[in-house]
Amino acid sequence: MRDSRHTAQTRAATTTGTEIIVSRGQLAAAAQLSAAIHSGRVDGNQLLAAQQEYEKPLQVHPIEIAPLEIRALDDVSEKPAGLIHF
Repeated sequence: MRDSRHTAQTRAATTTGTEIIVSRGQLAAAAQLSAAIHSGRVDGNQLLAAQQEYEKPLQVHPIEIAPLEIRALDDVSEKPAGLIHF
C-alpha cells in the first residue's frame, strides 16, 4: 500500500499543469521572441507598454454620411425604336 501512495505523490509532483496546444509556426515565433527578449535585441518594456496601449477602450466616433442627391429622370415621350415583340 505504501508503494501506491508514493506513486500518487510522485505523479502529482511531476504534473506540469495546463497544457497549451499551438501550431509549430506559433511555437517557433514564440521561441524567437523569447530569445530576442532574453538577448536584449527586443525591449520587453516596450512590448509591455504596447500591450497596455491595446488594452485601453476604443473611442468610436459616429460616421457622418452625406445624403445622396438623386436627380429626376428626364420625361421620356418617345417609344424606343427596335422593340422586339414575342
